[in-house]
Amino acid sequence: NSYFSGEWNLANGAKATISQTDNIGVGSYVVLDGQMTVDRTGVAGDFTWENRFEGNNTGLLVVNLDSETDNFIFHSLICPGAGANYTGTVRLGTVTVDLEDSNTEALTLATLESTSGTKTIIKAGSGENQIGGLVIDGGHLDFSSTRITGNTQCVTDDNICLIAAGGDFYLSKGTVSID
Repeated sequence: NSYFSGEWNLANGAKATISQTDNIGVGSYVVLDGQMTVDRTGVAGDFTWENRFEGNNTGLLVVNLDSETDNFIFHSLICPGAGANYTGTVRLGTVTVDLEDSNTEALTLATLESTSGTKTIIKAGSGENQIGGLVIDGGHLDFSSTRITGNTQCVTDDNICLIAAGGDFYLSKGTVSID
């Protein structure tokens, strides 16, 4: 499938699991109204999503890498505007996500979600980076490697703010670490 460049259409209720980009073709287009799972348990290393995608609020992209130090990256050069039309959810499992540049662009309208039994490290890039929403429903969301610089009123030596600009921030259970 690595040479496939057409369209994958996962309708509401449909599910697919991949472990590498070649499973769906580098550069293919994904309509994600169902669920796509990136599962690299037992395979060390980063994962780069190399596909433009769209989907409505029923869409679910589940990301579970081998270690919380493995990075999930939306590749901006191969798929500019990767998720510009994606209003679904990206559910984080064991993974590191750097919230800047192409990752933030892909999540502009999407909801980022952390669930029970997971550990996710969030790194915030420089400047202001906005995503559609954030849901913490269990798990461990770690912001300790996040450093914010610049003139931001809500950041002090012992305080960091999360602003849901146009989206929602929910914390129902779980752990948020900010060091």
